[in-house]
Formats: sequence, C-alpha cells, structure tokens
Amino acid sequence: MKHYTDSSFLITTKEMVDLLNGDLAREYQSIIAYTSCKLEKYAEEELTHALKIVEQIKELGGTPTAMPEPVPTLDNQVDSLLAALASERETVAHYHQRINQAEALQQTALNEMLHEIMAEEQRHEIDLCWQYCNALASQPKGSKSGAILAQNAKESAHCDQEK
Repeated sequence: MKHYTDSSFLITTKEMVDLLNGDLAREYQSIIAYTSCKLEKYAEEELTHALKIVEQIKELGGTPTAMPEPVPTLDNQVDSLLAALASERETVAHYHQRINQAEALQQTALNEMLHEIMAEEQRHEIDLCWQYCNALASQPKGSKSGAILAQNAKESAHCDQEK
C-alpha cells in the first residue's frame, strides 16, 4: 500500500463526492460541446462516463449534480477543437488526481472505474489533437501557411504519437 505524503490525496468521502460532482459537471459540459461540434461519438462516450460517475456518487452516499460546467460558444471548428483538446487535458489531470484520492480512500471499484474513464479521455485527447492539427492544415494560407500552423500546433500540443 502506498503512503500518501501529498495532503491533496487525503480527503473525506464527502470531499470525494464533491470532486466527483465537479467531474460530472465537466462530463455534461463535454456532452453538450461535442454534440454542438458534430462529434457525437465522443458525446456518447462522455455520457457513458457521466452515468458511471453518477453511480459512484450514489454509492458514496451523495447526490449527483444535474448542472454542467459552462459551455463555451465558439465560431469555428478549429477553435472548437482547440477548446475540446484543452478540456480533455484538464479532465485527464483531474482524473489522475481523483485516482490517487480514490486509492487513498481505499475505494477500489471507484479507482478502477476512474482508470477506465481516464484511458478513454486520453484517447480522446490524442484524437482531438490530430483533428485539430488537420483542421489547421486545411485553413487558407495567410501570412503563415496552414501547414506551418499545423506543425506549430502539433509541436505545442504534443501530438507526437502515431495513429
């Protein structure tokens, strides 16, 4: 068993429920955002995540939230993909922390469920990174060509994994 020296992992069940409700609100946000940018496959997966989180919140004795985080309104596909990519990165970071917190609480089922969700979120992150780079590459050439923009985005977004 690990010893947790980082106090952010040592939380109460009530605090875990509150954090999971924050995660649930972000999942709702993603469902809405992905539906509005025609990424229904991701929206369906986010709905599955939300349902799993709802079940865990109930098992911990909490009440699931019904409110999403605010959904940004964006004008174009490139901005929408960039926002989705940033959201996925934030979500992965939250789930990484949540996994450690669940382990510290000795919540094995929650920990396993969070690992599954985080793996899917990481796949979303990689897919969105490639979609963002491709969307940039297809942009009209201006002072910088779409290809240069895509290369810069690829480097800054760490899209170095092969598909």
